[in-house]
Amino acid sequence: MTKDLSSTPEPARTCAQYLAQGICESGTETVFALAGATHAPLLFALEERGVSIVGGRHESGTVGGADGYARRSGRTGFALI
Repeated sequence: MTKDLSSTPEPARTCAQYLAQGICESGTETVFALAGATHAPLLFALEERGVSIVGGRHESGTVGGADGYARRSGRTGFALI
């Protein structure tokens, strides 16, 4: 007996995948992040989409990096804290 794969549902998308899609649709190719377990799924989803992740060591430096990036590039700067 073979299993009918045409009726197998696709895996559900996570909130992190929806957020990553929205961030990417804004044209963002780089995000600044103070990596933590709470937003690790978002970082993984962004990485799967080819987004560059610049790690920070402190909140102010991470936000400063995103601000400088936005001012210099004219793109939206994302700081994930």
